[in-house]
Amino acid sequence: DMKPENPHYTMNWAIAGLEIQKAVESQFQSFKDTVDGKLSASMQGAGSSFNPDEIKKKLQLKGDFKVANAVFKTINIAQTANAAITNSLSKISSKVPALQGKKVNVPANKESRYELISSTFTMANGFVDAPNFVAKADVHGVDIKGSTKMGLVDESLDAKWELIDTHRVLGADQLNVANPISGGMINNILAKGEKDPVNFPITVGCKWTAPCPNYTSSAEYLAGVAAGRLAKGLGEGAKSKVQSTVQDAVKKAIGGGGNPLKKL
Repeated sequence: DMKPENPHYTMNWAIAGLEIQKAVESQFQSFKDTVDGKLSASMQGAGSSFNPDEIKKKLQLKGDFKVANAVFKTINIAQTANAAITNSLSKISSKVPALQGKKVNVPANKESRYELISSTFTMANGFVDAPNFVAKADVHGVDIKGSTKMGLVDESLDAKWELIDTHRVLGADQLNVANPISGGMINNILAKGEKDPVNFPITVGCKWTAPCPNYTSSAEYLAGVAAGRLAKGLGEGAKSKVQSTVQDAVKKAIGGGGNPLKKL
């Protein structure tokens, strides 16, 4: 409707295989600091005004998107995950002394690339909200799932993600500690189970042009996982030691004759 001072319009789009980098170079400069890859999306919505700044505030959309062969432009997820674990280890070693001095090292040139990034989304009041954001990494990367909210006008970023080391690229699954009772090893202590991938939450704020990761929740979560695994290991070790002691005592009692229970 072109009659009002701020024209009104509705839209229904389908996009397939849009090369984001080429689009950025031609028209969509706002997205130069987000992701690169091939975008496919469907969206429906309405807006008013053809002024770019007003469009960002007034456009309302909902839909879904997928970005294939993607890479983040301003944040290296593998390095961020490495920093989260390193930061967490320094904080939780007081609660879990067995982790004192432990560390992980991701090669400096390690870069997470993604087979697919996807989510449903809504756009309203100048914000894009992707509540079920998922990024599936290739064999060299770290998976992501969670929620992501971006401000189109202020470039703000509010992401609550879970990082999942599905492909074991961080080396965190090699963090093992000795069980002081049984003498055995508690392997992969930062994961819920010995064969599970290491995963942990992070938040990312500031701007999507200059992200600021925060690892407070990472340290709290990993401390709980490690303490739980250690407590379970100690319990199993103690149980094993008691059983062994009882068996030895019974054997000696039986071998010595008389009432084995009385001697035990």
